[in-house]
Amino acid sequence: MQLIKSDINLDFVGKRKIAVVLSLVLLVIGGVSLIMNGGPAYGIDFAGGTLIQARITVDTDATAIKEALSGLDLGSVVVQTFGDEDNEFLIRVQNSSEELKGLTEGITTALNAAYPEGAVEIRRAEMVGPQVGKDLREKGLMAILYAMIGILVYITWRFEFRFAVGAVIALIHDVGITLGAFSLFGKEIDLPIIAAFLAIIGYSARLVFRQLSTRASMKPCPGPF
Repeated sequence: MQLIKSDINLDFVGKRKIAVVLSLVLLVIGGVSLIMNGGPAYGIDFAGGTLIQARITVDTDATAIKEALSGLDLGSVVVQTFGDEDNEFLIRVQNSSEELKGLTEGITTALNAAYPEGAVEIRRAEMVGPQVGKDLREKGLMAILYAMIGILVYITWRFEFRFAVGAVIALIHDVGITLGAFSLFGKEIDLPIIAAFLAIIGYSARLVFRQLSTRASMKPCPGPF
């Protein structure tokens, strides 16, 4: 099944003004959303919180677990499967002012009330302090910064500095629009999202390399003819 024909010819350069206006509009909307929300919504990895690993021996899913915990004042709750087993989950709780022991007991009580007796086993409970979250946030931002610096240096060495600057601006554009979309739709930024940002930078840089390589290969060789 071929969705895009091999001989398709789209005038991307001719539509560049429309693309520039659309990009600016998206960046402005994302920037306004970030300002109004006081910055990105950081997840537990960056803002601190509590991590609980639970094993539930009956059929269930993340949605049912979140509903079982909805009666507790836990703030933001993220539930996801853990490992290869379908009945093991990680429960991430943010903005909790309770002690770890009391919080674990409250979650255990709520889960025991929602599932049969003996079906819930709490295997691990630990807290991520605000300072640890701050360190992770700084390291995540530095990872993105180092990736862009590396791309800047490589393109400057491989092609020209002006191409490198343009490439980095394009990467900032891609990450900026994505970050604005996360802010606009109220999505949290955590470590997997940082990895996704790095993937965006990598794929965007790959497209830039391909375009620059094509441009270099089409450049006429100097000579008398």
